[in-house]
Amino acid sequence: MATWCGPLWLGVTYALAAAGVEPIATHFYLCAWAGLIVTFDQLIARGEGSSLLARVGDAGWVQIGFWSAVSWFFYELCNFRLQNWYYILVEDEPLLRWLATFVAFGTVFPGIFWIDHWLRTRWSSSVRIPPLQLSSNHRRVLVAGGVGFFVLWVADPVHFYPLVWGGTFLILASLNHRLGIDGILRQLERGDLGPTLRLLIAGFIAGGCWEFFNFWARAKWIYTVPFFDELKLFEMPLLGFVGFPPFAVECACTYRLLVWARLCPPLGDFTQQGPPRSKIFRTVIPLLALLFSHGVYDHMQRVTVTSTTPRVQQIRAFTQSDLKWFRQQGVEHLTDLVGLGSERVWRQLEQDVEAVTVARVRDTVELYMHEGIGHQFGNQLVAAGYHSLRDLEASDAATVSERLSKSAGEGPAPRPSQVKVWFHRLGR
Repeated sequence: MATWCGPLWLGVTYALAAAGVEPIATHFYLCAWAGLIVTFDQLIARGEGSSLLARVGDAGWVQIGFWSAVSWFFYELCNFRLQNWYYILVEDEPLLRWLATFVAFGTVFPGIFWIDHWLRTRWSSSVRIPPLQLSSNHRRVLVAGGVGFFVLWVADPVHFYPLVWGGTFLILASLNHRLGIDGILRQLERGDLGPTLRLLIAGFIAGGCWEFFNFWARAKWIYTVPFFDELKLFEMPLLGFVGFPPFAVECACTYRLLVWARLCPPLGDFTQQGPPRSKIFRTVIPLLALLFSHGVYDHMQRVTVTSTTPRVQQIRAFTQSDLKWFRQQGVEHLTDLVGLGSERVWRQLEQDVEAVTVARVRDTVELYMHEGIGHQFGNQLVAAGYHSLRDLEASDAATVSERLSKSAGEGPAPRPSQVKVWFHRLGR
């Protein structure tokens, strides 16, 4: 029976999210990953006789989630320069948004490693290749290459943005090898490609799940990747799926280092621990990591997060009469006017006000909710003369970007790449 808890949870949350039921619609990504991790955990338990969650324990689970979040915040830091993705319609309550962000980022490691561990229960044989001979000079070359990758993408993120992922791998894999950790380079020295292949497959599976869950969530990320933003599967440019397998290997390099430093529990293939660490080390390092993560998170709210769940009071297109009616009906967010249950509100509105007012309110809701435009950019559009999606369709991305850049009064104007997303989903 326990085996079906995860799939059942996934099915129920998906149905609620597709119907627009809050808070599931906004937090579907978190709900879905919880169900998927539990599903794979139960499959592991069936194959090995015990749950992986039970083996790491509550403290271990918190450590894995914490360092997973810290690791992803590093890439959020990189994205300040890359500007390859942004977030829309996130939780508007600050404390809940902070918590939801950390928990969401905390699913990265479990998502990959639980899938990888399940694959190991199905496929444990080695894949033999000619052993590699790696010296200290080879490590230096790899590290130099990793540093060079970082220099290139920082200097020219438009053309070299993919190198952020490869640079991290070259440096971390070399460090693992230098410390004597049995990671990918040590395995290749033995001629064993099996663990790496499993990680690559796990990364591909996890990547597909990330993008599928993200597509159906109301609070989500949207990509603005140069040159490859037209042909997409879910929100991801098709070529971007190639990056998930090597990303999984990078995560494994990071986790092996954390286990070696005794900051995370041994897990699956990641069991090699270094010398015992002092209590000061085990306290100070996580504290510094938390401060780093919070600093990045705080900057994300100004740079990467472009909209929160819009409150009706934030919408300048609404009149005082509109707001008074919303208060009487208990309508607090625009999300109350979309999805399951909103029909009652619209029927009441049609009874209480003129048809022209109903049409104007519908236009406003559609505009502000379209691709997570939100209250800030929506107010800028209204100020620039765009009151509906029809007004947007009558224009073009370049014209809208130019007008908003000249008239934006409430915060920074959207980037041209973001405006392009709005038009792409309008079929333009």
